[in-house]
This record gives sequence, C-alpha cells and structure tokens, in this order.
Amino acid sequence: MAQIDINNILMFEATAGQYDTQAGRLEDGADEMRKPCSIPAGGIFGRDLMVTALNAAHISAADKIMTAMRGFQAYSGALKTIGAESRNTMEVTVGLLGSTLNAYERADQATPGGN
Repeated sequence: MAQIDINNILMFEATAGQYDTQAGRLEDGADEMRKPCSIPAGGIFGRDLMVTALNAAHISAADKIMTAMRGFQAYSGALKTIGAESRNTMEVTVGLLGSTLNAYERADQATPGGN
C-alpha cells in the first residue's frame, strides 16, 4: 500500500484515484482471463484435459483478481471518505477560528482604549 501523508488532504484523493485506476485495470485483466482458452480442443484426449485445466486455472485466477479489485475499490472508497471528512473538519476549524478572531476584534474595538 502507498504511504499516505495524513496531513495532506489532497493526497487522499490522489491515492484514491490511483486505486480506482488499478481496480479498473484488474477488472479488465480478469475479464480477459475469463475468456475461453484459444487452444482448440478435440481430437486428442490429453489436449481436451489441458484446455479444460487451462480454462479452470484462468477462471480461478480471474476470480482472485476480481477479489483484489474489490479490495482496491474498498480502500479507494475509504480514502475518499477520509479525505472528505478531513476537508470538512478543516473547514469547520477555519470557520471557528475566524469567528473567534472576529469576536476578539469586536470586543477589543468595543473596549475603551482598545485598538
């Protein structure tokens, strides 16, 4: 997994985008592997078994790839949520800080001899 700087909100979104891209590539690869083997079956009993075994192996590998792809998607979704929540928290914090500073400034101006 990528190292993520927890203080960099944009990094969560960028990393989530990378994982979305990887998930898409994995899904494409799994779809390709699910296609039947291109070795023609027939004629020789051993070749029939080989084609069946190859197809089964490809489908099994495709299933594992799809599982990995779902993991990437889940991780990406979590990163997006964390990034959004971090942004919301930062906006609320900045808003509260601004309100507090404005209140102090108004109180200072209302005080005789205040700046």
